Amino acid sequence: MSNFIKKSDNLTALVFFVFLIAAVFLPVIINKQTFFSAVPGLALESGPYGFSGLKTPWTLDAGAYMWTEVSQTVFWYKELQKGIFAFWNPYQAAGQPLSASILSGIYNPFKLLLFGPFPYLKTFDFYILLRLLIAGFGAYLFLRKIKLSSQSALLGGVAYMFSGYFMNWITHWSLNADMMTPYILLAIEKFFESPRLRNILL
Repeated sequence: MSNFIKKSDNLTALVFFVFLIAAVFLPVIINKQTFFSAVPGLALESGPYGFSGLKTPWTLDAGAYMWTEVSQTVFWYKELQKGIFAFWNPYQAAGQPLSASILSGIYNPFKLLLFGPFPYLKTFDFYILLRLLIAGFGAYLFLRKIKLSSQSALLGGVAYMFSGYFMNWITHWSLNADMMTPYILLAIEKFFESPRLRNILL
């Protein structure tokens, strides 16, 4: 019974985080806003990929995001759809490696989930929101594991995913790792509680 209650609480928390992110970033979801910045030399005057709406103001280091992660990711997954497993991107400068580039993150399983079927620029907006969801829910799970109340864990999850670091660097590739930090802490807690094979693998 306690396991059922725990799973029910976790599902409720997940739904809460989804609705909170949707409420905060509704303009992005309905395509009235984008995380792409109008970086000089990259987009037309109307905005990135012809988008004429309001651009989000939080993007730091937007050039690196547009020139590396976005272009490499879209190129790799479009090649993959053609049945080509590309190791090299010939369209940037004199060519750039894909598999050996930490910025492309092409083997990230969450990217595979989204960009495999949808290798488009708009998918990046949803990928960024997915990272926030993963971060917030992970913080919640970890805080529940160390015996905080449901309300405190929810508040902790919200504080983590909407922290200044995540909001200021919302498009930065390093958040691919930072969103997983709570799960590492959760895995350590589970391992010391019960060093079973499943927890070792986690």
